[in-house]
Formats: sequence, structure tokens, C-alpha cells
Amino acid sequence: MGFLVASPTAVQQWGKDYKFHPVGAGPFKFVEWTPGQQAILEKNEHYFKPGLPYLDRIMLKTMKDATTRIGAVRTGELAFATWIPLEMVRVLERVPGVQVVTSPMYNVWDLRFNAARPPFDDLRVRQAVAGYGLDRQEILKLGFFGYGQPSLSMLTPGMPGYNSLMERYPYDPQKAKALLQEAGYGPGHPLTFTFLSPTIEPAFTNVPTLLKAQLARLGAQMKIEMLDKVTWMDRFVRQHDFEVTMGNITAFAPGAMAQFLETTSPLNLARHSDTKVDELFQQWRTTAEPTAHAQATERLQDYLADKLYLVGLANTPFFHGVRDSVKGYTFVDKLHLYFEAAWLER
Repeated sequence: MGFLVASPTAVQQWGKDYKFHPVGAGPFKFVEWTPGQQAILEKNEHYFKPGLPYLDRIMLKTMKDATTRIGAVRTGELAFATWIPLEMVRVLERVPGVQVVTSPMYNVWDLRFNAARPPFDDLRVRQAVAGYGLDRQEILKLGFFGYGQPSLSMLTPGMPGYNSLMERYPYDPQKAKALLQEAGYGPGHPLTFTFLSPTIEPAFTNVPTLLKAQLARLGAQMKIEMLDKVTWMDRFVRQHDFEVTMGNITAFAPGAMAQFLETTSPLNLARHSDTKVDELFQQWRTTAEPTAHAQATERLQDYLADKLYLVGLANTPFFHGVRDSVKGYTFVDKLHLYFEAAWLER
């Protein structure tokens, strides 16, 4: 997925090992990769834009621990540290010679239900747990340190047609309890389930802990199972062995989320079989007239909010830590950084 356009000559030369020898048409060319340590890129002398890039080399270091990344950018070992966790932003803002920068794109933190198996194959349970039973304002304040805004939508602020949809499910524990009772759960038969969460960053621990406490007010019993990222991906994406988990998605348009929600997609994160979702995505793709396209976006958002296969918790900004000497880069979101015109001030 990282190399969407590949050199046919390189693919023929390297075969299945091509991913270790990528060849593209970008401003930098691949030199070497030491898994778990670093990757090295060098200037592409044949880049199609005259005079670019300015940098001779980029060294991408793997530093999984956020404290290590922040320490490295403070000392100058790194010129650029990606993905600063929300709880460390204010710490880094006080470091001389370092800027904390954010992007125009926001991150959607979302809940992901397995709609193919109990208990979340029942819409009433999803509405109770992910709708009326969640205090998103509290989650934003305590789980995401007040950055961003609560939201049910899988879109982000700034995207055409964005609507937080918060009015759809106001926090109403009594209504959530009534839905659970209607679905057959109560004091003698409490809703019990396991929440899978990866050990990627503190939010993946903080938010499930808050959810557990909030849902306990409804009489629900939620167990949290923390897994390393590789094991979590295997359980969640490959084996589909989960009841509910959480994640974050950034999409430039609603259609980019089709791969996570359409029944025909090999991902289909919620494992649902609702072909109405496919129809709505297809209407969005094939409607060109602006007003009708906006209406297609609204219908898609509304339907996803009704069904809650995947549902937003909050939108939060991305933060990177950058030395003052780094100039000219373009920051779109956590995965889209452009150094084509970047340069270092000496």
C-alpha cells in the first residue's frame, strides 16, 4: 500500500522481494532499510521537477517509544519527530528550538464492532453501548486531554459534508439501559464482552478504561484485553476474533472509507452483511452534481450513524515535533508528509 505505483522493471528484477527494493518516481530514491531500525532515502537526480528536492538525504529512524522520539528531537538527534501523543504535546511546546505543529486533517477515533456475532449483532446493543451509553464529552476531556471535539461521524472537520451527528445520540444512560433490557440484558443477565486494544499509544489504554467505567453505570461488564499491535492486527483483521475494538482512521473523502465498510471489501471491519451500505457508497461515487453529491454524503453519514457498525468517538489533531531549522515541508496528516521542497537552515 505504501508504493501504489511500481516500476515494472524493478518488479520483474526483484519479484516477491520488490518491497525491499522499491522504485518510484518521487523526489527521493530508496537506498536501504534495516527493519526495526532505520530506512535511508537519497536525492533522486532524475526527479521530474527541476531543482528539487533540496535535501541530499533523509534518514527515517524507527523509534516506537514516544518518550524516546521526544528526547531525540529535544537533543537534535532528530530534526523531525512524528506522531507526538496528545498527553506529551504541552511538554514539548516548552522546549526551546522545537515547534509542535499540527495539520489541517484530523484523526477519527472510532469504535469497531463485530456485527456478525453476539452481542453486537443486535442493533439495540450497539445503540446502547456506542450511542446513548457513552459520554463523549468526558472521553474527549480525559481520554484525549481536551484536544479536538466529540463526534459520531466517521468524517472529520474540513471534509465536504462533515456533520458531527452528536444530536443523534445524546448521552442518556436511562435510554441505554432500556435498550439493553429490551435486548434481554439486566441485573440477572448483564451484558458481558471483551474489548481488544493495542498497546500503540496511551489513548488505547485511557479510552477503554473510561468506556469500562461508563458502561458499568449501565450494568454492563467489559473486560479489556491489551495486545501488542501485531497480535491485535492478526486477531482483529485476519482472524476476526473480536467483539469490539477501537482504532483511528483518516480519510480525505467518504469514499476512502468504503474499504472498511463495504460488504464486498476483504477488510469489512465490522463483518456486517448490510448491502444497503454498498448501495450508498456507490451512489456517492456515481453522483457528480454538487447538490446531489452533498445529499449522497448526508445519506451515507446518516445511515452509518443509524447502524453503528463503525462509529466515531472524537476527532483529534495530529501533532509532530519539528526543530526550528526544518523549513519548507508540507504536513497533511500523520501518514502524509512531503519533503520535496524541504530544506535545513544552518
